[in-house]
Amino acid sequence: MASFPENLDCIEPFYLLYPNGAPPADDSAYALWTCLREDASAVVSRHAPRTENAPAFDFYMVVAPDSLRDAVQTLHALAGQAGVGWRLHVTTDADSFRMLAGVMRQEKIVGDLIQEDAGLLAGNSPWLAFLEPGDRLEAGALDRIVDSLRFTPDTVLLFTDEDRIDENGNHVHARLKAAWSDDQLLFGDTVGDFAVFSRQRVQEVLPDVRVLSDGDRQTWLYALKLAVVEGIDRRRVCHSSGILFHRLLRREVPELTRARAKEVASDHLARHRPDVRLLVSFWVPPMPDGSQRLRVEYPLPKGMPSVTVIIPTRDRPDLLRACLDGVLHHTDYARLEVLVVDNGSVEAETLALLEEIAAYPCVTVLRDDGVFNWARLNNEAVAGSESDLVLFLNDDVFVRHSDWLEDMVRQILRPGVGVVGARLLYPDDTVQHAGIVVTRDGATHLLRGAAAADAGYLDVLAVQRDLLAVTGACLLMRRSLFVQVGGLDEEFAVSCNDIDLCLRTIAAGWRVVWTPHATLTHLDGGTRGRDATPQQVVKHWGETARLVGRWHALMGKDPTLNPALRVTDHDLLLAEAATWRE
Repeated sequence: MASFPENLDCIEPFYLLYPNGAPPADDSAYALWTCLREDASAVVSRHAPRTENAPAFDFYMVVAPDSLRDAVQTLHALAGQAGVGWRLHVTTDADSFRMLAGVMRQEKIVGDLIQEDAGLLAGNSPWLAFLEPGDRLEAGALDRIVDSLRFTPDTVLLFTDEDRIDENGNHVHARLKAAWSDDQLLFGDTVGDFAVFSRQRVQEVLPDVRVLSDGDRQTWLYALKLAVVEGIDRRRVCHSSGILFHRLLRREVPELTRARAKEVASDHLARHRPDVRLLVSFWVPPMPDGSQRLRVEYPLPKGMPSVTVIIPTRDRPDLLRACLDGVLHHTDYARLEVLVVDNGSVEAETLALLEEIAAYPCVTVLRDDGVFNWARLNNEAVAGSESDLVLFLNDDVFVRHSDWLEDMVRQILRPGVGVVGARLLYPDDTVQHAGIVVTRDGATHLLRGAAAADAGYLDVLAVQRDLLAVTGACLLMRRSLFVQVGGLDEEFAVSCNDIDLCLRTIAAGWRVVWTPHATLTHLDGGTRGRDATPQQVVKHWGETARLVGRWHALMGKDPTLNPALRVTDHDLLLAEAATWRE
């Protein structure tokens, strides 16, 4: 049950109309939900007082005569950034500049206004950003940003959450973003309309960006963002959560088209990472206009790494046969071996199948008659393998396209990537696995049950990204890293073992990546069935409690989920007011 805020004028419409919560893409719900947000000035008051050494900002804005009124609104928003120094560089005609300067004098706005007629980046503040007339920073936004930059002083790019303001003053088109994920900019300008740049980093890359500039401001900004983050440790790109920026919905800012974005991103890769390509993907939801989305194809070495596919099974010959058929006959990967771990099968059909597949040169069958323990079975299998990579695969997972494993290998060979998960669909083409979010109550699949054609909020179902955890039903890992982190914890006999493994991987300094371009079918529970008996339910919740206890400092603070959102078994919803204020 939601915890009601004191402002009942706002709460009644939202909680009465949306008692079970609402998705962030619902503009009507979001407009009401914004009333529940804590006053920004109260948030700022809890922060440490500013000092004379607080960072200063240079802002750049082009003002046409017909956008002067909107520009004044931007000035007013900057005036609300108490205690943080700023300078606004305006490219405009003389009359418009005099009007803006008059507003500043009359309203005693503390800040500097400069008419820009020379270099694009005149000024010397350590941080800079670009604005459009009518853009509004939330009161206290710069104060919040200063705190983030002090915490991460080597930041090269900072982005925030944002929305649009319609003609009635309602907040719509919410973009409540996740933390930065490597290469996400290659799919388009996912950073958004407001970004704070390190002046030093911009000066380093600016000569290269100017080559791409053709007079289109949005295209130039996209190219600048790509250049700024190129080759940079991902920890130097900062997401300052909170709805700190608003743009007028009616503001006619030229949109960066998908075709132009692909052109710019492809050109960028050709110059900086020529072995990486942008290609059309056929395994993720298309764009709203029906056009295909892109995928990033990472290079493969001449000497391909060996992969051992580990498949635990017990008396489900129908599932095992279908699974193996896909792995052995419909997977294009040369250096592949299969290790089937039979956990005490007794049925004649199963034993006959195991004898049949053992004849394959690349297949080994291990017999283990012990009590079912998924972690132990896989640990023993890894100990008996010598390959470069190990793929944990449930016997109720079936291949859909032949290059699924190759794509996962391409991902895991990227620097710093230790675990890769796949996109799994139920037989009815709804989502079974698109990544796992770590919450206070345990681990939850993201948007389980969504249609395969649904890209999800801000394309979370359609774009590769970093996560805290992926399912062990189809999980690729470096074998050496598996040994380094101690393998699977066998105290998690049935559940949570894959989540714990992923979190220990991240704690060891490696990344966990999910890719939608390796898509397979998963029955989910096909071998063991669902946890339905009282003993199974108790076991599940006992292991969940152990996971939460071990990782309590991280639970509920998953950076891949915006703090203003909450995840349920099947939905991504606007968070309850009391929850996200924390």
